[in-house]
Amino acid sequence: MPPGASIRQIDAATADAVLTLAKTLLQDIWALDRDSIGVSAPETGTTYNQITTPIFIPSGWTGTMPNGDPINSDSTFLSIRPNT
Repeated sequence: MPPGASIRQIDAATADAVLTLAKTLLQDIWALDRDSIGVSAPETGTTYNQITTPIFIPSGWTGTMPNGDPINSDSTFLSIRPNT
């Protein structure tokens, strides 16, 4: 904890409620999202299919990323990310 930071004191009932909630969350995750190699949950986001959609680059503007990849009107989220 950094110098000067304070710890907010909580009463025993609040501490018990927090611990109970944390335990319940962990038990639910373990019960609902566990498979043979660990814990995960299916992604419900709907925008991930846009990573290959061209990103907005102003008309007439071009450039390069630090690694030399071009930035132009054909650039996508993935095309301007390094392959490392």
